[in-house]
Amino acid sequence: MDTRSIARDWTIERIFSEYPAAIPVLLAHRLACVGCSMARFCTLEDAMTIYRLPHEQLLEDLQQAIGNVRRPAGQTNA
Repeated sequence: MDTRSIARDWTIERIFSEYPAAIPVLLAHRLACVGCSMARFCTLEDAMTIYRLPHEQLLEDLQQAIGNVRRPAGQTNA
């Protein structure tokens, strides 16, 4: 079972540290978190709210980037 995941209450710094593959996703969503001095304090939830991003879409994109893709039952990796 794959247990890789990112939680809304994680700091941006933790996300970058544990899952560097998440960095391009945040950049693609136009978050200026890379290099921001607040990354060690700001949570993902904070960033999604500040940037007015669709929370579920960003979380899905992040999960996909780190290799934890949730697929509907019956759908396979083709």
